[in-house]
Amino acid sequence: MKVALEVTPGVPHVFPAFAAVLDEAAEALDSGAQFIRSYL
Repeated sequence: MKVALEVTPGVPHVFPAFAAVLDEAAEALDSGAQFIRSYL
């Protein structure tokens, strides 16, 4: 099993929920989706 840790400093714990207003959140969701797709 592989894992990845990406830390985004200066954002709240649930920041991906704010993808519509935070660029960092949209990037985090895209990164997570890409990681998952790479193993499907």
